[in-house]
Amino acid sequence: MTRQRFLALLFGYLSFSSFSLAGVLAGTDFIGPALKTVITTDAWFYLKVVTTFAVLFWTVQMFCCSMIGLFYLTDRLYRSSGVSKFKRELPPA
Repeated sequence: MTRQRFLALLFGYLSFSSFSLAGVLAGTDFIGPALKTVITTDAWFYLKVVTTFAVLFWTVQMFCCSMIGLFYLTDRLYRSSGVSKFKRELPPA
């Protein structure tokens, strides 16, 4: 896979994921009050904890993917050739 294809797929995934997250958050904001009247207080607390953990996990995952994509993008922008050059030679393996 080329770097260009990797970045295109990664940023496409991130845009889809952000729209999906916005949809999930809007849905929970819409359904939450009605659901609160149906289930018990303990179940509501556990549902809130699980939902909060899932949203935070999703957000952190999107942040990490964004940082990886930005790293590869800026690495390619500032590297004139496709070869990495180190300041000193690496020892033989």
